[in-house]
Amino acid sequence: MALNMLGELEAFATVARKRSFVAAARTLGRSPSALTRAVQALEESVGLKLFNRSSNAVSLTEAGECLLPHAYKMLDLQREVDEDLAGLSGLASGWIRFSAPEVLGHGVLPRLIAQYCERYPDVNIDVIFTDAIIDPAKSKLDFSIRGAFPQSSDLIGFALWSYSRYLYASPGYLERNGMPDSIEALESHSLILHTAPRILKEWNFRSEEQAISFRVHPKFRF
Repeated sequence: MALNMLGELEAFATVARKRSFVAAARTLGRSPSALTRAVQALEESVGLKLFNRSSNAVSLTEAGECLLPHAYKMLDLQREVDEDLAGLSGLASGWIRFSAPEVLGHGVLPRLIAQYCERYPDVNIDVIFTDAIIDPAKSKLDFSIRGAFPQSSDLIGFALWSYSRYLYASPGYLERNGMPDSIEALESHSLILHTAPRILKEWNFRSEEQAISFRVHPKFRF
């Protein structure tokens, strides 16, 4: 397959994944017009329309849905070839795609990514910052960073770091309702529950003497 065809497939697959020409262009470091031309060239090659386009939405046509898994397979093969050749040269290159919680997008990961790319200038990074649980295999990601206990899965997991969570209340709330003097006293307070990770449905308190698991009955869920 010609190299220009692989570039067109990459443009097509990225637009399909991002559901946006602008977001795909930002990911690939190209202009939206360049991606539009690449997709149009691919449509001319296959003789079928691949996207339904409107002013605020992009969706796959039936032909696009049919082509997408094949495009992923060809791009994966290209990636394997690039990695094998890079291994022979001893230089890291190509794309690294992963997802991470939104909180890591505020300072922590951008700084580390910048340092990594200074060391490996031929490596490109594509990050999805989201609190949603994404299956790396289904989303064609190299890995995912999650802040939770590992669930039963065929995926291989590694602990990156440990951390603690803390409870907070506004001074005004404590002035009106008082400070709870025990974990059990939390039952009578207006609790806020973060609903994204399942593990947060229980709050785990630990001290040197004991560990207590508290089932949260929230007043508010965000």
